[in-house]
Amino acid sequence: MQTHSCSARLLISIFAVFILLLTAAVAACQRSDSSVSGESGITSAASDRRTDPVSALPSAPTQMTTTKAPETVPAIPVTTDRVPESTSAPIPSVTTTAPPIPSVTTTAPPISSVTTTAVERPLITDSPLVEAVLREAAEKYGAVGIQVAVISGGRVGATAEYGWAVKDERLMAQDTKIRVASLTKTLIGMITFRLIEDGKLELDADISEYIGVDVRNPAYPDDPITLRMLLTHTSSMKNVGYVTSLSGLQKQLQKESTFQNYRPGEKFAYNNFAIGVLGAICEIVTGQPMNTLVKEYFFEPMGIVASLAPSELDASSLAVIYNSSGEVGRSIEAQQSIELPTAPVQHMR
Repeated sequence: MQTHSCSARLLISIFAVFILLLTAAVAACQRSDSSVSGESGITSAASDRRTDPVSALPSAPTQMTTTKAPETVPAIPVTTDRVPESTSAPIPSVTTTAPPIPSVTTTAPPISSVTTTAVERPLITDSPLVEAVLREAAEKYGAVGIQVAVISGGRVGATAEYGWAVKDERLMAQDTKIRVASLTKTLIGMITFRLIEDGKLELDADISEYIGVDVRNPAYPDDPITLRMLLTHTSSMKNVGYVTSLSGLQKQLQKESTFQNYRPGEKFAYNNFAIGVLGAICEIVTGQPMNTLVKEYFFEPMGIVASLAPSELDASSLAVIYNSSGEVGRSIEAQQSIELPTAPVQHMR
């Protein structure tokens, strides 16, 4: 009985120690869990700051807001035949890329008129632009007055006039008559080919046949001089001036001093005298003055009021001839004093 009592007390003591150890173990576990839980929260917060930069920013005194992107963005049309209605940069106007029209000064007279006729596409329609172009030409060449005609498809598409017919008195007009000077060579060439077509002249014939005397360059006596050479400025004649009678022309063409030292037909040399010789040949074979020939063949059929003799024209329609310095070269009175040619070669005056 005493033995059993001792065993019971021993078991109770062991049980009590076990309870104490268990309690201590539980308390230790609770402290360990609390420590691990705190460290885990710090790590999570640091991770959150690395992955979310907005949350890592310091707090602002006002509430932070973000701009919401538009739900839809208008698309630019992909077709190539139309321009988008709006772009970030406006398309420049065509007028801003063109060079400006030069300013018009008040020291020179304005264009007196700009006239266009009925054509499908008038070639001159912008008066300020035309005026700028003509003003530039006048300043470059010292012209007191200018007339311009644009011809397209054989028709006059437009005309324009600039400056003075008579300085400070009468403006240049569409029907003002101006001395055309060396453009007369074109008329003589046209008359020559009309006479060739009519069988009165031959392009490669020796001009001696028409002049009535033997015409040769003394340095090349076996080489004939032809109409073709006169037309192409290759006759080897010098630009010796003018004569006013057939006999005077014949004498001039037999002088050695009339010719240059190269073979006829070999070299081009612009020559007023040789074209005068050509005009004289036209007069000789027709028996008509050049003024009559140009009227009969061209001026009258084309309705052109013009003449090789200014005395036939109204003085109020003529322009004064000015030089490049703006000084009078030949007045209207001086032009009208020229007598009407009545015999061959008189046109050379």
